[in-house]
Amino acid sequence: MKNYIYFLLAIAALLLVGCESGASFTVINKSNYPIYASVGKRAEVTIPGQGTYTWDIDTDTQHIFGGQVKEKVQVCINGETYLMFDEALDAYVDTTYVYLKAGENRRAFIWPNRAGVKINNESDQLMVSADIFRHDGVVETHVAAFADLEPGASTHCTLPPATPSNSFYYIAEVVMEDGTRYVYGDFNNVLRVDEQFLITITGP
Repeated sequence: MKNYIYFLLAIAALLLVGCESGASFTVINKSNYPIYASVGKRAEVTIPGQGTYTWDIDTDTQHIFGGQVKEKVQVCINGETYLMFDEALDAYVDTTYVYLKAGENRRAFIWPNRAGVKINNESDQLMVSADIFRHDGVVETHVAAFADLEPGASTHCTLPPATPSNSFYYIAEVVMEDGTRYVYGDFNNVLRVDEQFLITITGP
């Protein structure tokens, strides 16, 4: 009888150990600039350069004698010097899906793959427009545009990085509400991966 009781206790312990629910998803930002991420329907969070953030994900309970439990979760990530690249689509995207198993602790390392530009409007005027141009010394190419940036606000986007075999520099032309025009950048403004063209508008 005593052995039977021990056997039942062992089975109960096994069942408890074999039951798992919930998972976690951790984003590890390996760039030097912020990334912006959301998981499922949760609010977007800002993960600073070299920072980490973990979400706890609800799943059904997985039992030792049951089938494997998986949860499909939408993940949205973009950064100031990072964009997700979908090889199947051959395009940059900001959304993907992952399947998390009950009890799993998944980690995603985000390595920078782009350069970037960021504009901080610290003036007391509306920034009407900003146009970003790429120069290779001969040809000028328009690559990005911003409009209607309020005082105290900021905006950003990623840019293609220069490489040793394909070097170029960036120029920005900014127009303010009173018609004042500013030019930022010059031939020294060559941006490699994980480098940012920072523009701070302070006004006269």
